[in-house]
Amino acid sequence: MRNRLPWDDARADCKQKGGDLLKYTTDDTRRAIEAHMVQFLGGFKVWTGLNKPDYPTASCLPMWRWGDGDYTHPSLSNINWDSEPNNAKGTEHCADILKDGKYNDLTCARSRGYICKYDTTGGICADEWESYGTSCYYFSTRSGSTMKSWDEAKTACRNMQSTSDLVWINSQSEMLWFKQKISDLFRIRNGPSWWTGLNNLPNGDKVNWKWNSDSNLADMSLIEWDKEPNNYGAREYCGLLLNDGTSFKDVQCSSERSYICQAPVGSGCVAGWDAGAGKCFQLNTELRLSWTDARQACMQYQGGDLLALDSPQDAAVIATLVQRKDDRFWTSLNDRDQTDRCHPWVWADGSKADKKLITWDEEPNNYNGLQNCGQIWKNGVFDNSGCSNIKPYVCEYDGQQSPCQQGWSTRKGHCYMLQGMGDATKYKNWVDARISCATSNPNADLVAFDDEDEMEYVTDLVGIKLLADKTISGFFVGLNRDDTNSPWKWNDDVVRADMSLIRWDKEPNDFRGENVAALHGMGSNFVDSLRTAKYRYICQKPTTKVNSAITSATINLAVLTFGVVTVVFI
Repeated sequence: MRNRLPWDDARADCKQKGGDLLKYTTDDTRRAIEAHMVQFLGGFKVWTGLNKPDYPTASCLPMWRWGDGDYTHPSLSNINWDSEPNNAKGTEHCADILKDGKYNDLTCARSRGYICKYDTTGGICADEWESYGTSCYYFSTRSGSTMKSWDEAKTACRNMQSTSDLVWINSQSEMLWFKQKISDLFRIRNGPSWWTGLNNLPNGDKVNWKWNSDSNLADMSLIEWDKEPNNYGAREYCGLLLNDGTSFKDVQCSSERSYICQAPVGSGCVAGWDAGAGKCFQLNTELRLSWTDARQACMQYQGGDLLALDSPQDAAVIATLVQRKDDRFWTSLNDRDQTDRCHPWVWADGSKADKKLITWDEEPNNYNGLQNCGQIWKNGVFDNSGCSNIKPYVCEYDGQQSPCQQGWSTRKGHCYMLQGMGDATKYKNWVDARISCATSNPNADLVAFDDEDEMEYVTDLVGIKLLADKTISGFFVGLNRDDTNSPWKWNDDVVRADMSLIRWDKEPNDFRGENVAALHGMGSNFVDSLRTAKYRYICQKPTTKVNSAITSATINLAVLTFGVVTVVFI
């Protein structure tokens, strides 16, 4: 932040570092950045990527955007302006962020510190896996049905991903991250200890401790033993991380425990999609559609759209993919609706198409005034065509997009959202909570647990949130009954709920006809409640057909890491 530059120079410096000026795409990222303004900025004001083009014509109204485009991104509706923008003297076309997290428009030639954002890795993690550094980690749920022996846990890891194994820890920072993670789970409720890849198989004291295989010897300075290892009975050859996250212990490999898997980051694209340049691409040749219908088909994938070339890397990947096909494909390039545009050819989101990335084949010629949509063909060049023509098309989505919308957690085909966190005015009664879930998505309802594994996942999710939010309140779930003499069920089901899954907290007591249920305390126990009471609540819905994403956030010094995006204060 000692390096103060005009907006254009600041952006050029970020790009030279392999990133760009800050653009946030999720509320979680926005809130985290704004919450740390005082810590990192002090009294400084810094540039972000927020700007608007300086076009003089009244018919081409300038709009705020991130970087070169993306006028339509939902995050633009959540800018926390400081009684701005006022465009003083008609020259304030760039935005800085103040120490209180509010934004101000300013002349772009002014010098400011600046915030760069760059990708920390080229890949992402699968559903239910968390990111730290260059690896992805899977923590099994703490239900009895998922506990395994060391060999079984190792097999389970490898079955999930071919590159996965029981976790190995090779740095102090990684060890501290694990201990904090396990400690947080222990604070929610007691549970089993965790298998890691630590072992001295096959002969115990006769060989060195290693992570999984002989080729990865353990750095014993990282291992804090709990008065161990003692190889009791000459049979304790496998290493556990204790359930409170404090230390390790050697035990028999046949005992059943929870486990942690590790894998390198991957492409994260679902089957049938090609990975490249941080995105996932799909060439659709069997179903041919008009430009508008093709775009609608692509947008069925969360965060999906017709192809837009944002970088030379994008262009190189697509050139390779279309080279395999003897056809012409719709992209999102178009010059429709010219009265609302500042540029003749744009991508579907309104962002300007970089001329350096578009190679025209003696086009565009707008033959008969009807060719307003762009297509790409096998030699990687573009031409324009009538938007109503029926063609194959190329879809893309960001390789960091989740199968659930932002703010939802993902697990085995379902999305979960904790509602009412940090704001008691958003608490709802049981009926209104169901309505709110359905309003967010027609397929959503209050959460219903199918098995112990799912219940443990959700209750741990609740507990982790409550560690950061000390406000005491229950969470409504879908468990209910018609009256105190009727069986419990999930939402509108006619089948009885499996009550062996429900850990009642000295409940139900049927006080005043309490016929619905809520998770209580740290989320591990249930209480019965009145339908008219107001609580937080948990929504659940099926996932959509998209890839997985990193969802964890790590904050370290003046570097903020959000999944595969790192924010650096310069």
